[in-house]
Amino acid sequence: MGFEAWSTWRSHTAKNVVIIALVFIILWMALASQQNMVRCFSVPQNVPDVEYRQPDATLERSRYQWKLGHAGSTMQIIDECSDEERSKHNKSWDMVMAKRLRTWRHGSKESERTISNPSGPGSSLAATRYVRQFLRQVFDDLNIHTFLDAPCGDMTWMPYVNLTGVDYYGGDISPSLVAHNTDLFGEDARFANKFQVFDITCMIPPKIDMIHTRDVFLHISSDLSLRALKNFERSGSGYVAITHWPDASGDTNEYHPTRSEKAYPEAFKVKASEAQVIGSHKYNLELPPYCLPPPLYSTQNLFGVPGSSVMGVWKLPALGRGTRPQCTKQTVASPAQLIDSYEVSVCRGQTCTASFSSGLFADFLQSPKLLGGPLQPCCTICGDVTTSACSNSRNEEQIFLSHVLPFVTYTMPDHPVFLEMGGYDGWHETNTHFLEQCLGWKGILIEANPRMFKRMKQLRPGTLNIRSAICREAGHVKFAGNHPGAHIATELDDSGYTVAPCRPLREFLSSLNVSRIDFFSLDVEGFELQVAESVDWSQFSAAFLVVEELSKHQQKNEQVRELLTQRAGMEILAQQCWKPTACDAYFVNPRFVDVAAAKKHLASVPLPKGFRPPDQCRPKL
Repeated sequence: MGFEAWSTWRSHTAKNVVIIALVFIILWMALASQQNMVRCFSVPQNVPDVEYRQPDATLERSRYQWKLGHAGSTMQIIDECSDEERSKHNKSWDMVMAKRLRTWRHGSKESERTISNPSGPGSSLAATRYVRQFLRQVFDDLNIHTFLDAPCGDMTWMPYVNLTGVDYYGGDISPSLVAHNTDLFGEDARFANKFQVFDITCMIPPKIDMIHTRDVFLHISSDLSLRALKNFERSGSGYVAITHWPDASGDTNEYHPTRSEKAYPEAFKVKASEAQVIGSHKYNLELPPYCLPPPLYSTQNLFGVPGSSVMGVWKLPALGRGTRPQCTKQTVASPAQLIDSYEVSVCRGQTCTASFSSGLFADFLQSPKLLGGPLQPCCTICGDVTTSACSNSRNEEQIFLSHVLPFVTYTMPDHPVFLEMGGYDGWHETNTHFLEQCLGWKGILIEANPRMFKRMKQLRPGTLNIRSAICREAGHVKFAGNHPGAHIATELDDSGYTVAPCRPLREFLSSLNVSRIDFFSLDVEGFELQVAESVDWSQFSAAFLVVEELSKHQQKNEQVRELLTQRAGMEILAQQCWKPTACDAYFVNPRFVDVAAAKKHLASVPLPKGFRPPDQCRPKL
């Protein structure tokens, strides 16, 4: 071998040795760092190598509650999920998770140190190193004692967080994961009996010190993310910890298919316009449509890569309170601004006031009937309830008059009182016009839509008209469209919606000193439960109540029935469907109605069917 060849070989060998040495050093440092990191956090207690099991019926979604470890009491979840949401949002996730859990074992050293866990690489120990340290710091600084982890995922890394002095609660949309975690941590005092099926987009959590939502907004649309944030605010919880991308230019909802989407295409046939629930996209919570203020706390770059996500902690409420220039435009207003721009008011005719008092309602009952209005010439002769242009309901008034009113057991006042929730414009699909126009009843109509409320004041000048939405607690809602049954939602949006304040119905009833309603019509397109729950039934009663029941809200329908029978003391008389997807349930109060006689009459005289008067009254405004 010549000298030149020898020099070349020696030079290359030296470089190779250096490279190999550097590789070994890097691997050794990474291993040492991982071992030291694991020692810094509490290790899972008695983590078994459990088999996957199919979730049983006890994990079917309903009204769940967590047990409070430090108080021995319970925390209630408010379930507002529709049947459609249950079937769509849940199945895609659970199909993937069930498949992964069948082939994965939690608790082995290999599974804890790899990125092949069911929830994905973002839940590995390496990816959560900074988050775990960060959470302990926040617990101490903000005096956090209760902590909701939603979604909790497969619990790969959470057991390594120092939870001393903190009561942990976990919720996930996947029943398979909940069953898995319940089995896995049954002997761990920190997590035993702490897991429930929970959908952040349509369930309101109990009031808790901090809600932790890591990386889930990455996989759902901004509409669903907004719903989740609003639910957190409605819970009255103190703080929320969420990951986001502060370098992103907003939330474009541009999704990128994941490996799961490609592997299970049948599970992910959900268009983005229909609230796509799996994919990936970056979002900046300080920009529209969220407009959160700067976080109180923020981690360093979580993955050590410029442009990746960070975790921020915000004090609730935070939606719409950002200070970025993009958030100060007219289209993005804070909740306070939205409420102030639309004042709750009560009107009689064109005279309105924001002051509610018992004297106002008493004077209204004693006042003469206001004549006139566009509907006045429509019903010139009051025959029975089927008289053309005198009633525009779908049997509701007729059923009340034929099957309930003859069996009342109390002396009706000179001017019986009706209450119609969802007054719309006062004519189309109203259940109370005949009672007022032909029988001389007095009544209250409640409508939130400003445009429809303006028409209602003109069409029904003789009623007491309240402009407000109804909800469990004071706040605001948005709704789209001006047609009967327009969609109502409880999240914020920056376009295409009308935003209105909402108040509990008990506030209006108490302020006006209304203790009994003779005819209560409740038709608010799926929000009947919220209205019923906003009433103090110990201070208020209804002799008769008709409530709309939509087939897509089966669970809510059952909850409304349970509330009305148990808390309001009513009995169901009958149900009648006027189309395959929509029915009315009729309730009577045994304190005011001879229920046995009414049911006996119903057995011999069925409810009228098929009555839908032609709308010959086309009032011009």
